[in-house]
Amino acid sequence: MKQLTDNTHRSLEILIHTICWGLFFAFPLFFTQNNDGTINWKDFMFHCIVPTTLCIIFYLNYFVFIPQILFHEQTKRFIFTIVR
Repeated sequence: MKQLTDNTHRSLEILIHTICWGLFFAFPLFFTQNNDGTINWKDFMFHCIVPTTLCIIFYLNYFVFIPQILFHEQTKRFIFTIVR
């Protein structure tokens, strides 16, 4: 039962990340439409610089910095108690 809950939680987390980032990257479309309804792709790419930068910074922190910096001491303490 624990495994099913973890898989469901992980799937929900992936779905939430995908929806949020999809909306965040779709937001510049409102600023890049011409009067006739067509999309100016050059302007769209220019407006996507900020979401792309935020996405890179977010996942760099999420996967690299937070586990290494914040949880490093707890991991060291955990290993020390096992070896002892």
